Amino acid sequence: QSRDHPPMMIPDPNNNSNHPQHGVASAGTTNLRQIGLLACLATGICSCYLCYGIVQERLFSKSSPHGEAVRRVGPITTFLVMTQCVGNTAVALLWTWVQRNVMRAVAVSRESEGSSAKKKTSGGVVVLARGRPTAESAPPATTAVATQVLNHKLLLLTAFCYFGAMACSNESINHVSYPTVVLAKSSKLIPAMVAGVLIERRSYTTREWVGAALITSGIIIFNWTRMSAQNGDGEEGDGDSPFGLLLLLTSLAMDGALSACQGGLKRSTGQYRPPTAMEFMMYTNTYSFFFLLPASAWSGQLHNGTTLFLQSGADAAAARRWIYLLNATAAAGQVFIFLTIHCFSSLMCTTITTTRKFFSILLSVRHFGHVFSNLQWSSIAMVFSGLYMEIAAKLNRGGTAAQAQEKKKA
Repeated sequence: QSRDHPPMMIPDPNNNSNHPQHGVASAGTTNLRQIGLLACLATGICSCYLCYGIVQERLFSKSSPHGEAVRRVGPITTFLVMTQCVGNTAVALLWTWVQRNVMRAVAVSRESEGSSAKKKTSGGVVVLARGRPTAESAPPATTAVATQVLNHKLLLLTAFCYFGAMACSNESINHVSYPTVVLAKSSKLIPAMVAGVLIERRSYTTREWVGAALITSGIIIFNWTRMSAQNGDGEEGDGDSPFGLLLLLTSLAMDGALSACQGGLKRSTGQYRPPTAMEFMMYTNTYSFFFLLPASAWSGQLHNGTTLFLQSGADAAAARRWIYLLNATAAAGQVFIFLTIHCFSSLMCTTITTTRKFFSILLSVRHFGHVFSNLQWSSIAMVFSGLYMEIAAKLNRGGTAAQAQEKKKA
């Protein structure tokens, strides 16, 4: 071929990166993977906390000897949450240690394979190419990422919001009726989105707002009709004190701030890097422990729980075994929760945990043969419609991001 005419480029039939349908196919594949991952994580959360509820019911059973042993020592709720933080931290540490050692073994194996493959002979001299770059040869972006650290101040604030939301919710039961607490906590999806707008400066689509409103309204209507039917008059909240309602509002505000803190931790800003799922779980529970320890000691529940663990006898031993099992199910559930936050968002995790309680009540009511009213069926339809809109909006964002990534590669 002459120099005046450049060689003709023949397109590779196996390379379809420029094909107009390639971006659509990649986005569709990404959506399918996201649906599969979300389904697995949601199933894990629901399964673990369904087992958690069953174990908790068995632990405090009034008809069992070990339940009587628990009641003899007094309240231990805060003590149990504190021990769960210890167990959750241990699981996160173990997971991190195993993951680090596995990744290190894989890296060493790849480095040895790469070093042997990169042997070059030049004039009879064998030159070995180093697999690990030096500080001078490392790209600037890699060096910047390596120097980033975790934002422990924000992790501490996250733990405080978690502790505050739980403490205000538990204390409010002493001042308002339990149905009021249930109805209020059913609406924590809205505060999470409001906090996202005010604190994180997020923008949500109309579909996401409508989906959240449908889920919240459906759960509130279903719980209200169910509790009204049980009480007969529907006047559960007549004795609610203003202080108790203020505690509930504070708890909801803490839930929203917690979601905003979790979202803020996921972003890489300046010197701070986002934590991995297990780092998130480990530090949140570690810092929460330091808030729960004085609260447990002040309320006397630390003494009650320690007494139970030091008691001898078959009943106390059986109670301890149920506590160990309770902590194990809580740790497994938290693994799925923090993986959901890491892979998706704190709002998606809030959506799953809020609707999980609704589905648990739904299955329980249906199991005992109760017939749903037309209003309850309407509320169920609202929840499912809201879930569809939330998931569709999330996948639409994921598909748009995948298409943008494909355009950058092209």
